[in-house]
Amino acid sequence: MTSSSDRLRDLPPALSSMWRLCKLGYRHEPRLMLAAFALSQLAALPDALLALWLMLLGEGVLDHRPGLVRAAAIGLGLSATGTWFLRTVSTRV
Repeated sequence: MTSSSDRLRDLPPALSSMWRLCKLGYRHEPRLMLAAFALSQLAALPDALLALWLMLLGEGVLDHRPGLVRAAAIGLGLSATGTWFLRTVSTRV
């Protein structure tokens, strides 16, 4: 019976395997690979905006500015929806 360390030594290196997989995918479906890459980058945008909306929400609450609180709450909702939507589409692609 082989141990788990013996099985791990039989596996190819992770980085070269991923590079080979990316080259193979790009050779057969270049547009799909580019779309998947673009979606993964685009999906990071709403996550980054969450920090901005939270900052504005805090400033609005501390400065007693209901308009800023309302805008930040709407921004939080849109960013959360955008994050969900882009992750779902990215998973499907």
